[in-house]
Amino acid sequence: MVFRLLFCLLLSCAAWSEVSTEQEVALGRSAAQKIEARSGIDNSPDLNRRLQTIGQALARVCGRNDIQFQFKVLATDEFNAMALPGGFVYATRSLLRGMSDGEIAFVLGHEISHVVQRHSINQMENEQKRKVGWLAVLVSLSGGRIDQQSVQAAAVLDQMLGSRFSQADESEADRLGTAMMARAGYDPAYALVALRTLAGKHTSQTPDFINAMVGSHPMPQDRITDSYKYIPPLAFRAGVGTTPVSPVRTSSLLNRLTQAVVQSSGWKQDPHLMSSCRGQLEHMNLDAEGFLLVSPAGESDNALERRLLTLGVAQRVMRGGVSRFGLASRDGSEGERLVWLKVR
Repeated sequence: MVFRLLFCLLLSCAAWSEVSTEQEVALGRSAAQKIEARSGIDNSPDLNRRLQTIGQALARVCGRNDIQFQFKVLATDEFNAMALPGGFVYATRSLLRGMSDGEIAFVLGHEISHVVQRHSINQMENEQKRKVGWLAVLVSLSGGRIDQQSVQAAAVLDQMLGSRFSQADESEADRLGTAMMARAGYDPAYALVALRTLAGKHTSQTPDFINAMVGSHPMPQDRITDSYKYIPPLAFRAGVGTTPVSPVRTSSLLNRLTQAVVQSSGWKQDPHLMSSCRGQLEHMNLDAEGFLLVSPAGESDNALERRLLTLGVAQRVMRGGVSRFGLASRDGSEGERLVWLKVR
């Protein structure tokens, strides 16, 4: 009898081990109904218009045309976003209010990548295989007897093993999401700012509206550091998403660049280095310890800012051991602009 039961379970799990697109959408829709019933939907026109504009721009270039992506605003003050199988993507109103368009493009690109790569579905399929293995072990350890307590223990253990995306899945979603936003016309340098913002908002507790299938999004330093490796080579053509990397608009180019460096790297301004940079650049007394960026005449502030982040800042972040910086800028003799960066 026990072996019949195990055989039936094996057949059942084998049949369920590969989820079709139709099943994926049905699973996502069922989970979406529960999420929306629990948290509610915010129908504010401005928030929804913004989410739809960014989300649909990304969906058009995500590479998956067998599902219809849907984007909704959750009525919660949790600072997060999530995506369910089948293309049901959510951002909280707190996240939409607290991030620039470029940062939101990275977050949504990350979530859409989970759907494109079927990370949740793959996780579920692997769970079915684990269940078969654990049931076989239980049969052996219990001398052929399976009771309710042992089945519950297996279920709890299985939930612990498969309740979150793996670090590999999260890293893949970061990388593919950043490439996606570049294809959609959003400057991928925004990924640097977004990761820093999320790192500052992250807590060890899983937000209430996130179910066990999607888990939370820890932001270890290595994910931020890794972003400096894949962002600079990305081809980027300005499009619908072109806006300044820094969400704070200032009249001073130096203030703008300084804020962009702080937000993307986490470094602090060093008053001594700032003063030293000004003096060195004014007298063109430059040394090998700094980084000089020459912006040709006619280059936009956006392009200058991006090159500073993906060249000067990226190289020093990857090198490690930096916590402070100084920055100076001035006009050159041929209409170009000079930017001088030093770190410590």
